[in-house]
Amino acid sequence: MGIGPSSVSEALKNLGERGFINYAPYELITLTELGYDIAKGLIERQEIIQNFLVNILKVSPEAAEENANLLEHAITGDTLDKFVKFFQFSQICPCKEPKWIKGYHKYCEQGKISSSCKECIKSKDNNGYARSKCCYEYCCL
Repeated sequence: MGIGPSSVSEALKNLGERGFINYAPYELITLTELGYDIAKGLIERQEIIQNFLVNILKVSPEAAEENANLLEHAITGDTLDKFVKFFQFSQICPCKEPKWIKGYHKYCEQGKISSSCKECIKSKDNNGYARSKCCYEYCCL
């Protein structure tokens, strides 16, 4: 990787000064409570992104793991926070799987929009909301 021992020592010293680890040269390195909380939060966010990719977008678990890491580092913290909150909400919402998600899964499987979705698309009002009853039958809207 081309990283020398002095670079590692400097990085560890920096993490120690910031309160993330307990560090002394040639001693056992451990996470502080703050470091543990941050690490735990990063792991939870990574898992949330992976779950979204697998369960909502139907990405393979292998691709989800790789892409979750890429996504986490490619988007801003604010956007990532909103993404995480969206997925957390989707997991606790009493609807569990709104009809539009079921429609998306069907679209992915069949490669085309179902006839009932086409009806909803045709019935959109000026605000972009479907006036058709089918979109409201299994959703909390």
